[in-house]
Amino acid sequence: MRISILIPLKNESRESIETTLDSIETFDYSKDFLDVYLIYPANDHVTREGVQKILKNKKYSYDIKIFEIANSRGLKSSDINRVLDKTSGDIIGVYDADDLIDRRQIKKVLDAFSRGYVAVSPKVYRYRRSVLGRLVFIETVLWYDLWIELFRRLGLHTSLSGEGLFIKRDVLMRLGGFPETLAEDAMLSLLLASQDLKYGYIDSFVVELAPKNLRSLIKQRIRWYKGHLEVLYKMFKIKISRKVFFKILSTYMFTTGTMFGVMTPLIFETYSYIRHDERFSARFLIDKLFGYRNNSLNDIFLSPYMIGVYIYLLFNMMIIYLLIRGHRERGWREIMIISFSGLFLLPFYWIIIFSSFVSSIFFRKKIWFKTERR
Repeated sequence: MRISILIPLKNESRESIETTLDSIETFDYSKDFLDVYLIYPANDHVTREGVQKILKNKKYSYDIKIFEIANSRGLKSSDINRVLDKTSGDIIGVYDADDLIDRRQIKKVLDAFSRGYVAVSPKVYRYRRSVLGRLVFIETVLWYDLWIELFRRLGLHTSLSGEGLFIKRDVLMRLGGFPETLAEDAMLSLLLASQDLKYGYIDSFVVELAPKNLRSLIKQRIRWYKGHLEVLYKMFKIKISRKVFFKILSTYMFTTGTMFGVMTPLIFETYSYIRHDERFSARFLIDKLFGYRNNSLNDIFLSPYMIGVYIYLLFNMMIIYLLIRGHRERGWREIMIISFSGLFLLPFYWIIIFSSFVSSIFFRKKIWFKTERR
């Protein structure tokens, strides 16, 4: 079965493009049935130079086609759609630059399609050897190894990831191509759900280089969250069954509710500490609700602060378990470094992520932010 892989690029270095192309070269699948399309804006001289150097110095066993998009709208999905009618694959796949891909991924995709799926994604872990990169990695491990698995078991909606997304060509064309929104993967998942089509995750992975700095991470998250807010808004405007509507809404309420549930006490405790005002502390709230009084040594160990510490330590033990169970290839030393990074810095990281989410509500621009990785 012929597969067309689309790689949208924007201001990418030679190393970033080469990482993905080299990874595709290792695929355990006949390259005679594989086409790769490099897509970038016509005025993107950085990417053009990188592509030209790669193709001049390296030979790949699969066919590579280059498409320069004139008058790009600045949306990833828009650039992809302008190339769709030039592809010949029965299946369309999408990767980004800086992707390290499971070599057996194509076979796992085909296996899923043989079982009735029309669109699938792998787990996408984002990682780099830096403090921020390790915190991002913990977040993606929690998302894919815990949350996605929980949603699957509960029968809830699981929005597909854009990296490594594969979809049957006829289904994609029937849906009108990739939705031209900031979060085209989330919107595509919504459209698949609205038509009661089978989609989900496969037991495979993509390791993507995490954003190189805090500024790039915040811009990336604002784009993501803004895109998901657009999806929620459009969900109320398209024809969709009540069952699917509540299935998708439950997933979003589950994730945002957890975010607010975790962050609200942390924010109030921080504010209480800075202002020296106990009216905003968990201790004050428990005093009012349950008549709690710290009048014995036992109360020290059962105080709201200590209970919070116990919960946080259990949470970090769960993170270590997930890292050991699914990511031993990183080595014990790196797993310990990642774990200690999370133990001391995750609360600050969650504040940054939560702030990005709140900022996305008020952010109006609709552009494809380039995630800086190098």
